[in-house]
Amino acid sequence: MAEHLPISLMLVEVHQRDRLWKHLRY
Repeated sequence: MAEHLPISLMLVEVHQRDRLWKHLRY
């Protein structure tokens, strides 16, 4: 599970950035 934690955090960061980019675009 320890190895999956970093991946989950990275995925969350990517999703947050995606939302920010979408907000900026719209």
